[in-house]
Amino acid sequence: PGHVAEIYLVHLHASVYALFHRLYGMYPCNFVSFLRSHYSMKENLETFEEVVKPMMEHVRIHPELVTGSKDHELDPRR
Repeated sequence: PGHVAEIYLVHLHASVYALFHRLYGMYPCNFVSFLRSHYSMKENLETFEEVVKPMMEHVRIHPELVTGSKDHELDPRR
């Protein structure tokens, strides 16, 4: 984007993917809920298609998405 050198874009992409992977691994239910609420808006659809969807295609479905809940993820006793 703009005048950012390509080498910086590579580092930015790697950092965004690392954050995505960390949040998905630690809080899958809450993270997917956030993604669903934010990217369901029409004005965010292009960003979803270009940035988020490719990352989603490289992770396995997290078991907590089936057996867990958003509240359980945030419970300090877990």
